[in-house]
Amino acid sequence: MSRREPGAVLHDADVVVARCVRMAVEGVVTAVDGTDLAARPQSLCLHGDTAGAVDLARRIRAGLLDAGVELAPFA
Repeated sequence: MSRREPGAVLHDADVVVARCVRMAVEGVVTAVDGTDLAARPQSLCLHGDTAGAVDLARRIRAGLLDAGVELAPFA
């Protein structure tokens, strides 16, 4: 979905963290239409132009670690 579409960019950090953790732990992401889709991401992309991106990245990292997700560098 284009980032220009309403609702395409999430602004609630708690929602973003919860979605990232759910993808990593349960292998599920909720689509815009509300359906659940299987997803097994190997990485997550956070746009640097998102307001508060650094704090959001820290919160996502903490949420993943708290959920027991192993984080590792690409190389």
